[in-house]
Amino acid sequence: MKSKKYLKLILILALIFSGFGRDYLMVNINWIIKHLTLNAPNYAQQFFQPLIHWKVPNLMLLKWILTAVFTAYFYGLTYLLIQLVFVKKIYLKYVRNTYAIIIVISALIFVFGFLTNNSTQIYPAVRTLMGMAQSFIPFMVLYLLLKFSPKQA
Repeated sequence: MKSKKYLKLILILALIFSGFGRDYLMVNINWIIKHLTLNAPNYAQQFFQPLIHWKVPNLMLLKWILTAVFTAYFYGLTYLLIQLVFVKKIYLKYVRNTYAIIIVISALIFVFGFLTNNSTQIYPAVRTLMGMAQSFIPFMVLYLLLKFSPKQA
């Protein structure tokens, strides 16, 4: 029983700290891209300096790959935590649906922006939604909804 509590704590801490690590990684890659495309000052940390020799399309591809990896990672952590906290299997369906909705809405907005040649204007909305999927926010919202919603008999 105590080991289950420790596992929950470890997973919650992993969820929170992974969000900071993901942000650190993406922000530094963004600094490199901004430096290469706009000739802005390079504020990226030393660890990221080898990326200065990459081409911008390759950096963008790296960001897409990292987005997919981090989304899957945060989905997995959220799924495991909901499974540990709540015993009902129906609650796992809520996790799947939440992530599916976030990804589908992001994809629809992205496609709309692409088709209307407004990718740059649409990007902040897509970035915000996908950033949310790569954080502790889905777990926090689902936990609160499931914990405090009226129980079905």
